Amino acid sequence: MKILMALTLLGSALYAQEPLLHIEIGGQATTMNASRIKVVCVGVQLPAEGEQVVRDMCKLFDMTGQVAATMVSQTSIPHEAEQIHRWSKDGYDFAIYVQMVDDTAALRWWLYDTAEVAMIAGTRFQRRPSIHQWAQTLASAFWLQVMGGPSSFGSEIVYVKKNSRGKKHCQDTICSLQWDTGEIKSLINRSTSVIAPAWYIMPSNDRAILFSEIKPTHVGLMMLHQGKVSSVSLPQGNEGTIVGVAQHPDHDTFVYCHSGNLWRYEKDTVREKVLYRKFADTDGPSICPTMLRNGDIIYGAGNKIKRWEKATNTVTVVGTNGYCIAPTCHEDMGIIVYSKRTQGVMQLWLYDMVRNVNQQLTHGLGDKTDPSISPCGNLVAFCHEKRAGSVICVLNIVTEEIQSLTPTNQYCAYPAWSPAVLL
Repeated sequence: MKILMALTLLGSALYAQEPLLHIEIGGQATTMNASRIKVVCVGVQLPAEGEQVVRDMCKLFDMTGQVAATMVSQTSIPHEAEQIHRWSKDGYDFAIYVQMVDDTAALRWWLYDTAEVAMIAGTRFQRRPSIHQWAQTLASAFWLQVMGGPSSFGSEIVYVKKNSRGKKHCQDTICSLQWDTGEIKSLINRSTSVIAPAWYIMPSNDRAILFSEIKPTHVGLMMLHQGKVSSVSLPQGNEGTIVGVAQHPDHDTFVYCHSGNLWRYEKDTVREKVLYRKFADTDGPSICPTMLRNGDIIYGAGNKIKRWEKATNTVTVVGTNGYCIAPTCHEDMGIIVYSKRTQGVMQLWLYDMVRNVNQQLTHGLGDKTDPSISPCGNLVAFCHEKRAGSVICVLNIVTEEIQSLTPTNQYCAYPAWSPAVLL
């Protein structure tokens, strides 16, 4: 059975009508209400820890605002079609059966389309380090099969906590926050001003964090990996400012902003050397780049959202107007989220690159800046400035709900959402 999600988000936040999910099942197109996919999660003779895995999986689904999950218990897996179809009669779109096997060393997982009475997928997941990670693995498997893309379960948001803002001596902390648990960790303290962290996938597939550090003579690019900080060697040396970096989805190239210009770093495998190339025309000081698969770059410059096209070496203004900054792009969803001055306040807006439509996402007092889109494309982390503080928040584009993730008495800035986690 093949399930293809052709439209998974943008709900009432972007469209006035009720969103629909267009799903192709066995070559036949069908449509269902996207406000909430209803899933029944069936535990088959599970011990206590197995029940907790299913319970946590249901909670993860509920967090997304797109899936309503109900947990039930049964004594056996289904053997007749009617046992699956009855879930459809009860209003459930999908059924997940979970059974513990191999002396509790693994969980068997089956996903059924209840209306078509057909199994979509079935697999075995070995024990994970924790119950919650086991639940994340099962929930991510569902998301990939039904939504057709990566989930945000297990992903992290890194940000900078300003501990001595406005004082002569800075003391900044780079922190990480796990989205689906709310757990916050301090990764490293710096006696300098730290800005613009970004995730970087190393050749070993290890994850590192790149960030800019303000020094007496320049702003340098640094790397945090396994608790250690090192300087990133670039041809500009210790001159100018390096703020803003983005990696190609294939991880073989990255671009960075040096003193307002875009530069590209890439490895020439034929000549076995590293190349640094400055773009011929980036039309003004550049910030917040995102590199697309074809090599194009979405970035901000001159208070506009721009796109540099690799094929033609030309720059165009993306379909936005007004004072717009800090774009972040989710290529698979075809959207750009950016901050725009709206009636004197910086608000988050969404640009649909396919439909050429702009939609305001946030309202109310307090500037909303520095957006970063989640791996699933449905969530946006951002800074919400309130009086003397700045809080890291997450906006659910589908439900339009906003959740504050950091304490209101702290000044937290520059959120950067991690790539999808392989669970």
